[in-house]
Amino acid sequence: SSDLVDGVSRCRWPGRLESVILPDGRRVLLDAAHNPGGVARLAEFLDERGEHFTLLFAALRDKELARMLPPLAARAETVVLTAAASPRSATPEELARWLAVD
Repeated sequence: SSDLVDGVSRCRWPGRLESVILPDGRRVLLDAAHNPGGVARLAEFLDERGEHFTLLFAALRDKELARMLPPLAARAETVVLTAAASPRSATPEELARWLAVD
């Protein structure tokens, strides 16, 4: 029905492919992809856009980091590793091991 289409078109999901324009005009894409499925969808979106980007990445150490960070990092022009504000957060050093080249 048209009500359903209208409702879906106005739906907002903060933190999921959320585009924010900074005061200086740069665009930031916020996505809280917290599992391999979410990362796969984010990677598809980034591939569709085809734009150069910097990846700012933090995650909890109990997440599937080996299946999350490498696919995103491979698409990024620059990767910045940081920690989340949680005692469960992986440190940048822990994250970096998933970027090591054999």
